[in-house]
Formats: sequence, structure tokens, C-alpha cells
Amino acid sequence: MISHSFEKAKEMGATVVVLGHPSNYVARGFQSCIRKNICFGDGYFCSGMLVKELVPNTLDGRRYRFEESPVFDLNEAEIEEFDKRFPKKRRRSCRNKKNSSSIPIPSSIFDPTCPHGLQKRRFSFAFPARSFENVVMENYDLIVARHSVRQYLPKPIEADKRALIEEEIKNLNKESGLRMQAIYDEPKCFDSFMAHYGKFTNVSSYFSLVGKKGKDLDRLAGYYGEKLVLFVQSLGLNTCWVALSHGKSKADIQKGEKESIIISVGYGAIQGLPHKSKKIEDVCPFFEDLSPEEQKGVQATLLAPTAMNQQKFFFKRQEGELVLSVSGVCGDINAGIIQCHYELASGRKIKLV
Repeated sequence: MISHSFEKAKEMGATVVVLGHPSNYVARGFQSCIRKNICFGDGYFCSGMLVKELVPNTLDGRRYRFEESPVFDLNEAEIEEFDKRFPKKRRRSCRNKKNSSSIPIPSSIFDPTCPHGLQKRRFSFAFPARSFENVVMENYDLIVARHSVRQYLPKPIEADKRALIEEEIKNLNKESGLRMQAIYDEPKCFDSFMAHYGKFTNVSSYFSLVGKKGKDLDRLAGYYGEKLVLFVQSLGLNTCWVALSHGKSKADIQKGEKESIIISVGYGAIQGLPHKSKKIEDVCPFFEDLSPEEQKGVQATLLAPTAMNQQKFFFKRQEGELVLSVSGVCGDINAGIIQCHYELASGRKIKLV
């Protein structure tokens, strides 16, 4: 039904605007309305408002204003009278734990202080539970969409997006044992000779991947750092893994801890470009013998960012099991990132050897 509606809207030359969680829509071609200069009537930009151009270049950069159709101005008394025409039903609440999913909503949508007044209306956002297959496909779409970006717009990350990021970091830290931190509005870390040498511009926010010193720190930083990277990609933000091209960070590093690596984050001046990649057979000679899920995982690994784009990894069989071998500069961090891509895209675990 949605696809059919898109086709009809396309024939009309229309553009689609929705209100919802970015991670549900970015992988389907929606962008933040900020990127297309679409705001509410009072000039407020909401991160939960997203746009999809059905006809390329329909929006030409001018300021556009979102206004609700009068059809949503419902008369509550008339609705109640209409409902009386039907047999009265007992209100029930039924939650299927197996198929339900909890999805955080951008705080600006339900914030009572939000100037566009959505709180006053009886809006109900019902997100259908996503199947395992759909989640895997969404992961792969984000992997394909994400590219490294070093040049950013001088634009701060909004408070509602920061809240979503902090919640995601909290969950990832709990799962990994790391102490990843988001540092905002702090340009000094990238105001250094090395940062300028690395061609970074307008970087004022970054993630510091901190954890207890140990042999598994860098791999964990790579694995969970990439999960964080893909999450903020779903929010319409851009990132770049930075090993050396930065100055001293403002991260809180406690005794027995180490800062593994930094990730720049913000609104990219561009969306980045795909990196040069090896051929599938160069990293997995028996690719055609793999299952469809394994093939998707291997394809995703070639999209993983690696130090100096070396892509020094190789798949092989070990006692009939598919395993992954990674080497080169920043090998452990690379291993975590590559492992993350494979597991998110395939829905399967893989062992590092």
C-alpha cells in the first residue's frame, strides 16, 4: 500500500514528509528535513521530521514550511458521536512479547515545550514490530549508506539527537564493558597540525572510545564503536574513524583505562564517497559456496572502514566453520569493525582467528 501511494504521489510530483524515528526511515531513502530546509511554520526544525523526494531535485534549497492538512483538525465531540453507532467494546491491552519492539521516539516530538504544539494533539505513533530479517536488511542498508566524512558543516548536533545518542552509548557501554563518551562543542581536539594534515574541518564533536586496558580493548572499541557509527548514521549524522589525526581529547580517562580511538561526528559538508574495495574472491575464494546470509555478511565486510583502507582480512574454513582473519595497522580495531559488519548484515556470529 505504501509503495502504491509513493507511485501515485510521484505522478503528482509530490514529496513525502513523515514524523517518526529516523532509524525507521533513513534506510528507506528519507533524510532529515534540516537537509532540505523544511521546518514547521515557526521556523522550528524537528529531528523526527523526515523527507523523501520522490522526484529528484524537487526541493531546490529554498526554505519550505510544513503545515498539517485541515483533515487532521478533528472534532472530538463528532468522533464520540460517530463511535456510538458501533457496539461498545471493552478496552484491553495485549502485548506480544515475542514480536513486539520498543523504539525510542525523538524527544522533540512529544516535548510539551516544543513550539509547534504537537503535544496538544492526540497523535499516536504505532511502530509495527520488525522481523529479524527486516532488522538485518536495515543494518545492511545503513552499512551501504555510510561513508567516512572529514569535512563538516559548522552546525551543532541538536539536543534531542544528543539524548538519543547518550541513550545508545549507555546501552552499548553496558553490553560491552567499555566507557565510550560523546564530547560535544569541543573543537580544540581537531585544531591541531595532525588534524589539519588529515584534512579535517569544522569538527567540534566526537566520540572517545575508552575502556579498561587489556588485549581485547581495541577489538571491542572497533565492534561497538561501529555500532554507534551506524546508529548516528540513522539519525542523519556523519562520522569518521580517527586514529592519529587529532589532538588531545577531553575524554574522562580513569586509572587503568585507555583511549583506544576517536570518531568524529557531525553534519557532513558532503555525504562521503565509497572507498576503493577488493574483489569478493580476494577475501573469500569460496564465496559462491556460502549460504545467502553468509554471502551478505562477506559483502558487508568489504564496506567496513579500515586503517588506510588496507582491507587486510581473509575468510577461511576451520573445521567446517567460517572464520575471519584480520591483520595490518590497527588490526584489532579493524577486526572489531569488520566482525560487526559481518554479524549485523548476516545475522550470524563469526569467530576471529
